[in-house]
Amino acid sequence: MLGDLKKRGFDIVRRPGDADVVIVNTCAFIEEAKTESVQAVLEAVDLKKSSAKGVVITGCMAQRYAQELADELPEVDAVVGFEKYADIGNQIESIITKSGFAMPEVAVGSTDVPFRPEWERVRITQQHAAFLRVAEGCDHKCTFCAIPSWRGRFRSKSFDAIMEEARELVATGVTELNLIAEDTNQWGQDFGTADKRRLADLLYSLAEIKEVRRISLLYCYPSYFSDELIDAIASIDKVCKYIDIPLQHISNPVLKAMNRPPRDHTVTLLKKLRERIPGLVLRTTFISGFPGETDKDHREL
Repeated sequence: MLGDLKKRGFDIVRRPGDADVVIVNTCAFIEEAKTESVQAVLEAVDLKKSSAKGVVITGCMAQRYAQELADELPEVDAVVGFEKYADIGNQIESIITKSGFAMPEVAVGSTDVPFRPEWERVRITQQHAAFLRVAEGCDHKCTFCAIPSWRGRFRSKSFDAIMEEARELVATGVTELNLIAEDTNQWGQDFGTADKRRLADLLYSLAEIKEVRRISLLYCYPSYFSDELIDAIASIDKVCKYIDIPLQHISNPVLKAMNRPPRDHTVTLLKKLRERIPGLVLRTTFISGFPGETDKDHREL
């Protein structure tokens, strides 16, 4: 979004109080994130009393709760979903030039948004590192998670697009690539037989970029750790021996209720990863208090 706006001649400022239009990029993954997002929107709306001419809501809450946000927060000027990000410049120009009150404009569109080139971005985090999205969406049916309903079906970004983006990022001074997706290690499996490259192949290719010093894997689902991928993580010096795998629980009754892989799969996977990747550091998340969880389930966790 910021890259698109900069190309259109807008100035990007860090402080909301300095902005003519404030964009609030929201999260809807957990209740605390939704609460924090709404609070940020209210703070942005309050700036319309002094400095800001408009407020735009984007992100997952905009995609999932577009009309509800527009109805409950009429002071907001636009609610923009993923598919309409390319048009956000028009939205902001309209906000700047309009006069008088109008209900928020809602522009959401499909959840299965085609990939666009993402290297022409304005990075607001540390400059030596960048997130590199390799896929979008999720096909899993975890009972606690609504992400597929607003992120759409799983779809891998093409190998060539990822490599081009990595090279463009490196040209701006990036030396650390953090691979992300809703389901990172499933990358390439939707290519079928037309393209047999999978995440292990992508890691080897990214590691060949001379300027890249570190590659890390975030948001890996437990079901897709092939022997080839484990070998790649273990053998490629540039790949951090750090894997983020949300496991959610370890008790079989709870895992079954969550529609997650069973305990034996998890235990076998963790043992294999530790044995074959020396010095491995694992990061995970667990859900405590899932509906139906017993004291025994909790003690097992």
